[in-house]
Amino acid sequence: MLTNSDNELLCRVEAGQPMGQVLRRFWVPGCLLEEIPPAGQGPVRVPILGERLIAWRNAEGKVAVMAEVCPHRGASLMLARDEGDGLRCIYHGWKVDVSGHVIEMPGEPKNSSMCGRVNTKSYPCREAGGCSGSIWVVVTRRRCHASLGWIFRPVTPW
Repeated sequence: MLTNSDNELLCRVEAGQPMGQVLRRFWVPGCLLEEIPPAGQGPVRVPILGERLIAWRNAEGKVAVMAEVCPHRGASLMLARDEGDGLRCIYHGWKVDVSGHVIEMPGEPKNSSMCGRVNTKSYPCREAGGCSGSIWVVVTRRRCHASLGWIFRPVTPW
């Protein structure tokens, strides 16, 4: 039987916790593909490893997984307007693309360099498993060395 402290050590998966640091080295399932609405219909909440994340699809069909908060004032991007090529925050109108880069800032002049420097946390994700597949995410900013090759192997008859 585990002690209380051992149980806490193994069950806490938030950022900064030992088990959270271990799990962030690997691909983890985020959600089913069918749970992500088509482009233009907004994001869906995807809580992974204690992080508040959203998943959404742009007009080209690319899926993105990123932090739920806007990099400007922390408003929820879950309430953002999906404009196909990006999510527009309802608070000040900043527009974020699938890579997490802010691509439009209505309050800034057209030649401002702020757009290229401000980002939100965006995480690598992959679709796997065919038509009824899922989204796999690495919840870290560092490069993940773990492979998803085992998902694409054929099912054995036994």
